[in-house]
Amino acid sequence: MSRRANALPEKYADNIRANCAAQGIPTTFEPSEDWFSSTRPGFIVGNTDLKNEVAKDITIGFVYTPDFIENLSLTVDYWKFDIDNMINSFTGTALVTLCYQSDSLDNPYCPLIERDPETKEIVNYFEKPVNSAVSRTSGFDIEANYRIDTELGNFGFRLISTYLQERMYNSTGRPDDEVTNTGEVLRPKWKHRWTTDYTYDGFSAALTMTHRSATVLSNTWSPNVNNYNDVSSYTTFDLTTRYNVTDNLQVRAGVLNMFDRDPPRQPGVFAEGAAFDVIGRRLTAGVKYDF
Repeated sequence: MSRRANALPEKYADNIRANCAAQGIPTTFEPSEDWFSSTRPGFIVGNTDLKNEVAKDITIGFVYTPDFIENLSLTVDYWKFDIDNMINSFTGTALVTLCYQSDSLDNPYCPLIERDPETKEIVNYFEKPVNSAVSRTSGFDIEANYRIDTELGNFGFRLISTYLQERMYNSTGRPDDEVTNTGEVLRPKWKHRWTTDYTYDGFSAALTMTHRSATVLSNTWSPNVNNYNDVSSYTTFDLTTRYNVTDNLQVRAGVLNMFDRDPPRQPGVFAEGAAFDVIGRRLTAGVKYDF
C-alpha cells in the first residue's frame, strides 16, 4: 500500500488503513507486477442468506364533494413507500472499495473478497446479491373534477397533480451513499395534467395540457462540473376529437403536441423521451366500424 498511500481518499484513509491492518496486510504491501498485468478471476453467484425486502407503505386520502357546488369533487391522497433490505449487487472493484472504506470488516462486502494468505493479493471475488439498499419515496396526488351540463353541450374539467415530496435511494446503506433525486429531471417536484372535454350529441373533443415543473440535472451539481444545471419547466397541449357518424361508425382525429414544443436544449435532456416529447407535433386519424 505504500506506493499508493498518498492516493487514498482522505475521508476514508483511516478506515482503509485500519481494515487492512485487521487483515494482517502490512503498510508496505504492494501487489506484484504479475498481479497488475493479469486478469483476476471472479464469480457471479447466488446468495442463500438473502433476507426478504421489507416495504412499509402508507396511503391516506379523502374525497370531498361540497353540497353548494354541484358536480364538483376534490380528492387528495398522501403516499409514502419505504423499502429496507433491498437486494443489490456490486462489481468486483466496488466490493473492494466498499469493504475497506467501511468502519470495520464487519460488513456484507469483505466476505466476498478472497486474498492469498501469504502474498495478501486478491485472488478471487464473488459478485453476489446482498441486502444493502434503502429506498424512500413520498408525495401527494391531488385531483379535481367538475362538470357543467348545458343545452349547448356538456363540459368537463379535470386536474390531476402530483407533488413529489421525497425520492431517496441508497445502494449500500452507508450514509455517504445516500442520493436524493427529488427535483431532478426525471423526478420533478410537480407534475400536472389538465383536461377540458366537450360532448354534444355524437361529437366529443378533449384538450389536454401536460406540465412539469422546472428541475435540475443533478442535485449534486457544482460550478466546477459544468456551467449548466437548471432545466426549465415544460408544457404541451394535445387535442383529440371523435364523432359517431352512425351507431356503428366512428371517426377520430387529433393533434398531439399541437404547438410543437421542443424539449429543453440541454445536454443529456434534449433526447430524454421519458420526460419530454422528443417527436414533436403529429396528427392522428382513425376510423372504427362495428360490424
